[in-house]
Amino acid sequence: MPPRFAPPAVGSVAQVQTLERKLIDEWGYPALVLMERAAMACARFLDRHYPDAPILVMAGVGNNGADGLAVARMLVDRGRTVKVLTVGGSLNELATRQMAWLARRGVQSKSFAGAESFGTEWVLVDAIFGIGLNRPLKSDAMLAIDWVNRGHWRAILAVDVPSGLNADTGESMGAVVRATHTMTFGILKTGLMTDQALIRIGQLWLADIGFPPALLEQLPGHLNLPTPPSAPSPDSHKGSLGTVLVIAGSATMTGAAVLSAKAAARAGIGLVYLAVPASQRDPVAMALPEAIVLPMPESGGTIGPEAIAVLQPQLARCKAVAIGPGLGQSQRVRELVDGLLQIYEGPVVLDADALPRGDDSLPVRMAPVIMTPHATELGRMFHTTADVIQKDRLARALEAARRFRAIIALKGARTIVARPDGGFTINATGSPLLATAGSGDVLTGLIAGLLGRGLEAGEAAMTGVWLHGRAADLARDAGMVSLLAGDVIERIPLLLNLTPPPLPPGEEVRPIP
Repeated sequence: MPPRFAPPAVGSVAQVQTLERKLIDEWGYPALVLMERAAMACARFLDRHYPDAPILVMAGVGNNGADGLAVARMLVDRGRTVKVLTVGGSLNELATRQMAWLARRGVQSKSFAGAESFGTEWVLVDAIFGIGLNRPLKSDAMLAIDWVNRGHWRAILAVDVPSGLNADTGESMGAVVRATHTMTFGILKTGLMTDQALIRIGQLWLADIGFPPALLEQLPGHLNLPTPPSAPSPDSHKGSLGTVLVIAGSATMTGAAVLSAKAAARAGIGLVYLAVPASQRDPVAMALPEAIVLPMPESGGTIGPEAIAVLQPQLARCKAVAIGPGLGQSQRVRELVDGLLQIYEGPVVLDADALPRGDDSLPVRMAPVIMTPHATELGRMFHTTADVIQKDRLARALEAARRFRAIIALKGARTIVARPDGGFTINATGSPLLATAGSGDVLTGLIAGLLGRGLEAGEAAMTGVWLHGRAADLARDAGMVSLLAGDVIERIPLLLNLTPPPLPPGEEVRPIP
């Protein structure tokens, strides 16, 4: 297996700025050196990908504008055709210095007026605003961004973040440049790793500008790049590969039970117990002959707390339990979940109808709990809406992890795995093909199966999320334009040993999926 390297760090604006100050004040790195390395990464990127294109740099008045002016200078030194337009008032100290160096090369900037037109052969470098933008844009800035977005450019390269994007939340501060590429530096900003940023950042790139690993390790967030599960021992047998119990399904939602249990089995588990309403036992057993299907006492087609006594003999054998998909929303289900959490001493995955709501609390327990809500479900857990959750997904996921003392896998285009201690990862695998019924049920079973194989809870959640998304990537790369949840399951065995390590140190620029 190739050597492992630390995954790229993810940080908020405050965290990034704190590390930059440490790097400058305590490690002795001059701010100008960091700026030059950032600009060099952009210049080399443009030379590699757009070697013959004329370049227009839109530069703001702060450090991001200074970055853009440094890019312009380096490209001029390479003999490239470069024009510079400035947006805003007086330049700060670093931008003034970069402008003076550029002027010595005979390049004169002009203030943006919006009248000049550029042909489709031009590449625009967006360096108007960087990560420090934390207030609504003024009219002149919105006019400049609107002009950029209405232009017919060959490409747009955003420096660090697209101008107008909140680098913490991914929200628009009034208007946002729609970039073809975004080159960010040293640390992935949380706002770039949000669902709402995906349509604005284009292809995301991360440039190494000199942050030592010892500093990056101080950040609680990272890109989700888990270690592959270990291969089974040559002397493995069904009992040694772990047993998982899935409690799922109702009279109208048998498919959720089948999908969850099948995903657990595909994770490489030795044995899967599947508890369903007694009336559904036979059709479920026919759909999934590999599982031991347990008929549960039911009322109105749903399982209730009476099932706990029936399940106790199996619980003692299980390394993990998944509960929730398709159970139905009722007080009986809530009593079933609470009762299970009180008596079962192993890790539990809660999804869908097993998730707490509003003022619900979970029993205090030593073994870990993993929850896999989507935005609407997390909204119900906080008496709010999916729209509110989506505005700051990371903050809400971390809040839920602390409140419920659980690992939260907040599903979405960029699924977040948040831990009660404040650590988190953001996942970059997956595609819109996962927006299909039953996809979440598959993730629940997959995580439970990985727990059953012996993975630590946080690692099981991270690995399950990565595999789930990567299965959709495989389908997309094969030309598929639609996907069923069962298609995801069929690809899991192909991926269990294929989790790639991050690119090793020394790679100046790496693409982020």
